[in-house]
Amino acid sequence: MSLSVQVLTIFPRLVENALSEGMVRIARDRGTLDLKPVDIRDFSTDPHRTVDDTQYGGGAGMVMMVEPIVRAWRSIPEKDRGKTYVMSARGKKFDQRTAEEWSGARALTLVCGRYKGVDERVLDILGAEEISVGDFILPGGELAAAVMIESV
Repeated sequence: MSLSVQVLTIFPRLVENALSEGMVRIARDRGTLDLKPVDIRDFSTDPHRTVDDTQYGGGAGMVMMVEPIVRAWRSIPEKDRGKTYVMSARGKKFDQRTAEEWSGARALTLVCGRYKGVDERVLDILGAEEISVGDFILPGGELAAAVMIESV
């Protein structure tokens, strides 16, 4: 059985590089892991490839916009999406049980936020769950996603 993982990010090379060595590389070479980083900026509609904006409803800091994330997610064939998770410090903690559950999946989609995270509406529109790698803050979700993928 193989696992297809789509990683929505503004730094696809960060994901690609983090998962290009060791056992993950071997799994990819053997076809048991199909990793597809998706560049969210490719789904922005302005010349600057903007993906951040002020928070809907106010608040300090910028969040990633709904529209580019949703367009990126919808670009993935439905059969390749699987369950969608958003990397978030306030999400459910990723643990061994979750890794084992994910290892039995056919497909997963991981959304990596930046700035102060993703606009809350993304969770509702994608039917996504928030997930966390632990009790610390990272500047983005890419390395957390890489840790989770390598664990699986």
